[in-house]
Amino acid sequence: MTTTSIGGHPGAFGTISSTGSVLFTGTDFGFRVINDVAVNGGGGNDVAFDNLRVLDATPQLDKQFRFDGDEPLAPLTSADLVFTITNTSELAEKTGWSFTDTLPAGLEIDPDGVPSDTCDAASIDTTDGKVTVTDGSLGTGDTSCTITVPVTSWSGGTFENGPGNVTTVGLQEPGTAEIEYQAPAPGMTIVKSAELDDTNGNDLADVGEQIVYSFEVENTGNIEMTDVTIDDPKVSGLDPASADLAPGDSVTFTTDPYVVTEKDLADGSVDNTATATGFLPRGGEFTSDPDTVHTPGVESAGGGHDDAGLPAAGSPLGVGLVLAAVGSVVLGAVMLRRRRPLATR
Repeated sequence: MTTTSIGGHPGAFGTISSTGSVLFTGTDFGFRVINDVAVNGGGGNDVAFDNLRVLDATPQLDKQFRFDGDEPLAPLTSADLVFTITNTSELAEKTGWSFTDTLPAGLEIDPDGVPSDTCDAASIDTTDGKVTVTDGSLGTGDTSCTITVPVTSWSGGTFENGPGNVTTVGLQEPGTAEIEYQAPAPGMTIVKSAELDDTNGNDLADVGEQIVYSFEVENTGNIEMTDVTIDDPKVSGLDPASADLAPGDSVTFTTDPYVVTEKDLADGSVDNTATATGFLPRGGEFTSDPDTVHTPGVESAGGGHDDAGLPAAGSPLGVGLVLAAVGSVVLGAVMLRRRRPLATR
């Protein structure tokens, strides 16, 4: 119940509204008029009321999503779901209103966000995918107030939050708010490079020389990668040991120098392949396509031949050529022996 005192002198008239509002949820209401002047106090007079009316002073509830840009948001990007409660024109105090907004499937409360409000009083609960506001209040003279709840999504799609998602008490129902999120699309590339410390200047990897590898990794997807690291059997001393990469970010890893071995030269070159692996926000791993770098060794660059132009020992092709060369020499010697007797005659 609300009470309004009407003062003045005989003959005063005008339109008078109550100074407060009442949250009414019943089916019947009425007026009660009380003369504040004592019976024998004097100064009283007859009074009349004309055109008594009940004014609907129910505030309006509206909602909208606020975020930077106008493109669909990347997965897990935080956006603000803003509820605005607008007072009616007389700006009387409005207390006791409440509402519950059930988020559409796929849209969720941002666990890292903090709800806030500018209302005189309100209790905000954000459990079970719902925004529940109770004990809401607009003060006398307040034009409006807001309640802000951060939301996010791991699912791609367009989400509509309309009047069907809301139940209200003491508030007019809102319209529809809409927000769109991209579907999760992880992506990562790795580019590996090698720098040979060519101590003898032959542009080839020799035993004992060092190769310094580096790896440039870029997050080409639309979700963050955490604990990104390199998988490469030939390297050690990775720096940094791991990295977190937001979409579009890149990092360059370096390693301890790799020392060329006899086995590398037996293989003909120093080849190795690396991949980058990172963790997804909601669990699981993502691994990039591999990248291979090739550093030629002494044997492969020389076609498998030694300094004399003969094949290096240990190569099947080299052995075959050596045997063929020796065979021709022996054959030549035999022919010479056969020719010498002919020459003495």
